Amino acid sequence: MYSRIRQVRVVAILKSNSMKISALLNRYKCNFMRDEPNACKARNLEKLRRSHSNFREKMQVLTNTDIALLSFPDTQVLEFSLDMNSKNFSVRCSDGYLDLPSQGTELSQVLLEITGFSEITINELSDDQLQLIPRCTPDFALKDICEFSAKEGEIGLKGFSKERGYWTEYSISGGSLRAYAAKS
Repeated sequence: MYSRIRQVRVVAILKSNSMKISALLNRYKCNFMRDEPNACKARNLEKLRRSHSNFREKMQVLTNTDIALLSFPDTQVLEFSLDMNSKNFSVRCSDGYLDLPSQGTELSQVLLEITGFSEITINELSDDQLQLIPRCTPDFALKDICEFSAKEGEIGLKGFSKERGYWTEYSISGGSLRAYAAKS
């Protein structure tokens, strides 16, 4: 009898851990969708589009002039998404700052969306050398944004990676950049 109870308990623990692992995998599937089967990818992309569209409805659109003045002083990344197949990249941050000439303005909940980019390059600083990352994985998602630039079709995001903790630089060429911030 004791053996049977012990077996049931072990099975329950294994199922519980398997559910936790499954939840972690699902979280990464939404954020890094390169290797998923097409049906799962489409479902996750649709969820992401719906969440972004609901979020955008509550936001104000930043103009190109605003985007040029936008900075992220050590801003925490709340959501990070990169889809190499559809060439879409989005980052939702806790806050941002507009460096206006008269006075700066703090922004909350900033969303950057880059659609249709032509190329993305990811570099990581490890062992005091900047190394090109051949393929994006969850290890290279940004934890924060320390530097941001957007100049004539070139977008740069720099910060520390969430999982590995190394300095990581994203250079994105081409595409359309849209930025949104919470309405005041």
